[in-house]
Amino acid sequence: MIPLLAIGLGIPFLQGWLLVRLLLPITLRSRTGVGFTLSLAAGIGLGVSSLLYAGYRFLHPAGEVPGLLALDSLLILALLILQRKSGAFPTEDSTKPAEQLERVDSFIKALFALAIFVTALDFIIQLLISPDGKWDTFTIWNLHARFFARGGTHWSDYITPLIAWTHPDYPLLIPACVARGWQFAGHETAISPAMVSAVFTFGTAGILNGSIGALRSRRSGWLAGIVLLGARAFCRHGAWMYADVPLSYYIVAALAIAALKDDNGNNFTIWALAGLLCGFAAWTKNEGELFLGVYTLVSTFGLFSRSLSQRQKLQRACGYAAGIVPSAFLLIYFKTHYHIPNDLIAGQQGNMLHRLFDPDRRALILQFYGKEIVGFSRRPAGLVPLLCVYTALTARITGQRIQQALPALSVILLMLSGYFVIYLITPHDLRWHLQYSLNRLLLHLWPAFVFAVFLLVNEKSGSPVVASMK
Repeated sequence: MIPLLAIGLGIPFLQGWLLVRLLLPITLRSRTGVGFTLSLAAGIGLGVSSLLYAGYRFLHPAGEVPGLLALDSLLILALLILQRKSGAFPTEDSTKPAEQLERVDSFIKALFALAIFVTALDFIIQLLISPDGKWDTFTIWNLHARFFARGGTHWSDYITPLIAWTHPDYPLLIPACVARGWQFAGHETAISPAMVSAVFTFGTAGILNGSIGALRSRRSGWLAGIVLLGARAFCRHGAWMYADVPLSYYIVAALAIAALKDDNGNNFTIWALAGLLCGFAAWTKNEGELFLGVYTLVSTFGLFSRSLSQRQKLQRACGYAAGIVPSAFLLIYFKTHYHIPNDLIAGQQGNMLHRLFDPDRRALILQFYGKEIVGFSRRPAGLVPLLCVYTALTARITGQRIQQALPALSVILLMLSGYFVIYLITPHDLRWHLQYSLNRLLLHLWPAFVFAVFLLVNEKSGSPVVASMK
C-alpha cells in the first residue's frame, strides 16, 4: 500500500535529517542551502536504514515490520536526545548575505531548473519502459532484495555457488533499502527501487549544487548541476536503478564534506560525517571498499601534513573512525559469516603475477581508458575533454583552490589506478570485462570530477558567496 510505503521511505529521511542536523554545523547548513541539506539527509537516511534493516535480519532472520519500526523509533529517540543535549535545534543562521542575482545568474538558475525537469521527465519515461530496470538491476540488486522480502528465515539462500552470476558477495545497501520498502508496502511494488534510485540521482545534483555554491558561487553551483545532468549515461543509469549512481553519490558527498570541513576548521562531527559517507560507499558496492581505502589514505596524508597538535589529529581521526565503524562492522560480518567468495579472487588459479606484468594487457587497458574517458557519455566531443579545456581556460591557481581540489583529484587518480590494477589481474576475458564495466566505473567518478573542476575554475569577483568567504 502506498501510505505504508511512504512511511517506510519517510522514516529514513527523518533519521537522515536528524543526523545531518547533529553532525553538520549550522553555519555550513546555512551556507550550502536547503537543497544540499535535504539531499545529504536523504542519502544518509537510506544508508542508516539499510544498516538497521540488514543488522536486524542478521540477528532476527524473519525480519517482521514491527521489529523494524521499534528499531527505527529507538534510533529517532536517541537522535532527538543527542540533539537536545548538543543544542542542535537552533534556527538556521540568518547572517548569510542576501544574494542579488544578475540577469545571467537568473538565466543559469532557470537552466538548472530546466535540466532537473528534463532529467525527471526522462527518468519517468525510462521507468515506464523498463519498470524492473536493466540487467544488473533485476539479476543482482532486486533479486537480492526479493530474497530478503520473500525468504523470511531463508533470506540468505541466494548466497550459493549455484547462482554465483548474481554476485552474492555484493554489499547490501541497495537490496536492504528496496526490500525494506517492499515489506512496509506489503508487496513488491516497482515504486520502492524507483524512489531509492531517484533519491541518489537527484540527490547527487543537490550535493554538487550546494557544495560548489558554498565554496565558489551560486552561479557555479547551478552550472555544476547542469554539467552533471548533461551526462546522459549518469541519468540513464540512475533511471535503470543501477548501484553505480548511489556509489557516485557517496563518493562526491564525502569529497564535498572534505572541502567544507577544511574550510570550517575540521571539527569532530564533520570528520564523523565524512567517515559515515565513506562507510556507506563501501556498503553500496565492492568498488566502494576501494574508495574507502583511498579516501582514508588521502585524508591521513592531509591530516599529518598539517601543523596540528597530536590531540587535534587524534580527535579528528577518532571522529572519522567513528563514522566508518557501523558500515565496516556489518560489511565484515556479512562477508566473513556467510563465507562469500569473490569472483575476481576465487578465479585467480595462481596466474595473477603473469597477468599483472603482461604488457599486452596494460596496452589494452590503456586503449580502453583513453576511448572511454574521451568519449564519456557517448557525446560527439565527450564531456571530459570539454571540461578539461574549460578548466584550462578559466582556472585560477591559488593555494586555497589547490588545497580544496587536491583531495578530490587525488582520489580520482588513485581510484583509476586501482581499477587499472583490478583489470590487470581479472580472471575474466579482459576485453569483455572492459567493454561491459569500464563505462560504469568511470560513472562512479563523474560527479567527483565535476566537483574538482568547479573548485578550480575562475569566478567573478562580485560573487556574494565568495566575497563572504574572504
